Amino acid sequence: MVLMLMVVLCYTICSLSDKYAVAKIKFNGNELTFLMAAATALFMTFTLPFVDTRVIWGIPAVAAILLLTASKMLEFQMSALILQDMSAFELKAWLGICLFVSYFTDIVMKTQRFSWLRLGFIAVTVIGLVLIAQAGRKKIRYGKIVLPLIVYLAAKYGYGLVIAAAEPYISSTMCLYFALILLALILLPMAHPVRIFREKRNGGLFVVLTKIPNVAGLL
Repeated sequence: MVLMLMVVLCYTICSLSDKYAVAKIKFNGNELTFLMAAATALFMTFTLPFVDTRVIWGIPAVAAILLLTASKMLEFQMSALILQDMSAFELKAWLGICLFVSYFTDIVMKTQRFSWLRLGFIAVTVIGLVLIAQAGRKKIRYGKIVLPLIVYLAAKYGYGLVIAAAEPYISSTMCLYFALILLALILLPMAHPVRIFREKRNGGLFVVLTKIPNVAGLL
């Protein structure tokens, strides 16, 4: 229970920092995605001696890394658009949809057995997220963000599918690690990191440092 609460705390810090980076510092999608990918990969490097680093190089492992790169690209870019209008807590409430879909996907794929108890726990979690989100809710222009929200949820769902399918060939940690490095390299020419730290130095450092609790949550 203590460990779970620590994980929740880590990801809450990250979610609030993403909202701050978009709403207050005004990072665009490329800037935010680059900083998140590069910083997370950097700090993950220090955790590699303590995690599963299994990789069986071949087409399945490479395909998984490429698919995960696309998934994280969509997730980060869409979150930068969504968080302009939506709070971090309400976005997490929408992720409750993925909990239900993922659970029933596991049942269809026969990796889980149906359990009313588990379904009840998922429902309670989603209800809790919705109540938290509504506590500070403002009027949201869903017409503006409905497409990014759908893509964001699909990317998060796809992330789980890729990780599960790739498990025999590459550990989830290494798949994410290589995907984030590749994503940072792809966005390097468009993000202009030198300009970021020249014009938005404090904001850039803020986003980078808040990836430490993100990596702690992963660990």
